Amino acid sequence: MKEARSGSGVGAFETKGDRVHFSHTVRGNINAHGWWKRLNGPATKAKVTVWLQVKGGSGWTTLNKGSKTVYSGGGSAKRASAAWKCTNFIAKHSFRSVIDVDIVGYPDDNHKKTTDTQTLYCGT
Repeated sequence: MKEARSGSGVGAFETKGDRVHFSHTVRGNINAHGWWKRLNGPATKAKVTVWLQVKGGSGWTTLNKGSKTVYSGGGSAKRASAAWKCTNFIAKHSFRSVIDVDIVGYPDDNHKKTTDTQTLYCGT
């Protein structure tokens, strides 16, 4: 489902992110990525922050956070990433990512996108 947002002259945009997954480039790591897509309006760059989280007995805990100021789009050059090195591949945990997009030069709201939970064999 698309989740377009707009406000204060920024135009409309979508906050995007992928599910937490095993890295294709760094063996033993899990990754989370966040990016944004401009639908219309003058905004050109945004600071994207992604939190990689694990579920524990007391709720969700952030394992790592990454931020990057990027142009609209996605792909490795236009996204923020957070990674975590698994301590083992026996323990099974639930992971998610939370993504915040702050359009450069415009007021921010408190909206964040939370990705679907992924269960992976990755010790924390």
